[in-house]
Amino acid sequence: MNTIPEYQNLFKQVFNDSISIENIGKDIAAYERTLITNNSRFDQHMRGDSIAISLAEKKGFKLFKKVGYINCHNVPMFSDFKPIP
Repeated sequence: MNTIPEYQNLFKQVFNDSISIENIGKDIAAYERTLITNNSRFDQHMRGDSIAISLAEKKGFKLFKKVGYINCHNVPMFSDFKPIP
């Protein structure tokens, strides 16, 4: 990225700084926050649409709950919100 003048200019405009690992991380995080994915087939299923996911997917979710993963990785985001070490 450091070899592409357009990227250098954009990072200077946005971060008032040069391209760095920290700024790339901030840039990716800002982009990811714009992704809104609350209407997937699974989301529709969780809202009561009984035909939104396949029988195999329903069985997989049932197994996910049965083995206890749901205890730490809850819907809607399947996360325990703990930082990755």
